[in-house]
Amino acid sequence: MKSFSRSIFFLTIVLCLNLLNVYAQNFKCGDKLRITHSATGANLHSHNINYTHSNTSGQQQITGYQGSDSNDYWVLEDCTSNNLKNGTEFRLRHVNTGKYLHSHRNFLPPITRDQQEVTGWVGKDNNDIWRVEVEDRGNWSVGKRFRLIHVQTGVALHSHPLFLFDKQQEVTGYSGRDNNDFWTANYVNDSNNGIGDLTFNGNIQRSNVSAKVAFSSNGRVDYTVALRNQDRYIGSCLVSYLIFSDSYNNIVKAFGGDQLCVDGNQPNQSRANREDKFKYSLSKDETNRISNATVIFTPGGKISLDLFRGNISRVSDMIQSCPECVRKDVFIDRNQIPR
Repeated sequence: MKSFSRSIFFLTIVLCLNLLNVYAQNFKCGDKLRITHSATGANLHSHNINYTHSNTSGQQQITGYQGSDSNDYWVLEDCTSNNLKNGTEFRLRHVNTGKYLHSHRNFLPPITRDQQEVTGWVGKDNNDIWRVEVEDRGNWSVGKRFRLIHVQTGVALHSHPLFLFDKQQEVTGYSGRDNNDFWTANYVNDSNNGIGDLTFNGNIQRSNVSAKVAFSSNGRVDYTVALRNQDRYIGSCLVSYLIFSDSYNNIVKAFGGDQLCVDGNQPNQSRANREDKFKYSLSKDETNRISNATVIFTPGGKISLDLFRGNISRVSDMIQSCPECVRKDVFIDRNQIPR
């Protein structure tokens, strides 16, 4: 009887361990994450501000933010394995700016001058690739401590309570190893986790624009663009594009090239504001592959949709050479797409 009870006991443990393994929240390529520094609680963060200190590359700042907002969101891309575990390599794309987490030799951080600068970079090269080192050497999942190792130079992503400005602490690449290299991660669950409003606040061809993307059944995509001219006398035009890509940044389908124009915002004049609705469609295979939506507005003339083939890094190059162009990305939860 004791032997039977002991067998049932061990069988129960095995079943529980298997259930824990099945339900573990393991990260996959394409997931959108918030990454938090274990020692200080700061979130890995970026924004449209470039470094200006001496011996800098002048690229986009990466900080640890003692708060939380949408500038803390990162997407896993170009992974060497779809299910991430100890040793998997990947890129991390900053959702709001489209820049990749990046580091490089011979550039110094703003405060800790014996370490290595970490930046956000618009293009793609080998300096964007990171390797996860999970503390227990198993799967990379919610709540587990890990290090991010820069593959090209071997430094660990590192932070500490030295502040660049209010609530923004320095993030560096550290050639040694200590407890300031450890981070944890969690899924982002917010109103933008899926398809929702993509809003642009700013002067784009003297106008404010906003876009909304929504899915309906049978692969139909409803795309709405609103345009409001801020200029009193001069009309303006822009061209809109909607691009869907997979978790490896390969473009699945591109739509658009539609030119929208408004008149100057004068009294008694028409069309200072306008809203246009477009209907597109995706095949079942395309719907199953997409992980990200990108909206782009360009001033002036149309661009051939042939540009939006291959990898979306080509789009990054185009945006970089067009200061008036605007790009916004959002991660798609495929479970939210009607079937």
